[in-house]
Amino acid sequence: MKTQGAALKAQAEQAQLAEKVRELEEQLAAIARWETVVQHYKLRALVPDVFVYEYVAPTWDSEPSHFACANCFQLCALHPAQTASTHALPQWILPRTVSE
Repeated sequence: MKTQGAALKAQAEQAQLAEKVRELEEQLAAIARWETVVQHYKLRALVPDVFVYEYVAPTWDSEPSHFACANCFQLCALHPAQTASTHALPQWILPRTVSE
């Protein structure tokens, strides 16, 4: 009985470790995908003290030029900055970033 209990305990520990490995592999894959996205953006100042990431399209890409919220970008989230052109100068609307 002792041996059977030890074997069951070892099997449970192995299952937990396998799950942890799967989670870490998913995290690494997400980081690799984000690094691919990041390569196509550069930091730019729209006006003094207002920064966005500008999409720099490769020659083969048909994605339209756009800006991404700098705060969101630092959190590995891609949210386009929108313009509200109700005035002579465009007003940029950036997503609200909530930090907890």
